[in-house]
Amino acid sequence: LSHENITTPAREDILDIIQHMSYADNIEHHYQLSNEGKCVQDADRLDALGAIGIARAFAYGGHAGQEIYDPKISVKEIKTHDDYRHHKSTTINHFYEKLLKLASSMNTRT
Repeated sequence: LSHENITTPAREDILDIIQHMSYADNIEHHYQLSNEGKCVQDADRLDALGAIGIARAFAYGGHAGQEIYDPKISVKEIKTHDDYRHHKSTTINHFYEKLLKLASSMNTRT
């Protein structure tokens, strides 16, 4: 960022958005983002809900060795960052654990 003639306050705002916008980082503590940060976070969440996001979920599941579905692995309520990152799940469960909940977590009405 220092090579793009961006002012120090703008650089700090950009870095704050990057550091605090992720879904996983907001599970236990909801970070207050600037209006720009709220828009970036919403765009990221909308992307996860679209066709590309669905494809990414299955691609990541395959990469991580997750099963697509296993009736013996139940959907888990994600309450902590550790729950989100380190529990055994399936790609289908990921839709119920996260993706289908994203619409209700948007920051902006539009």
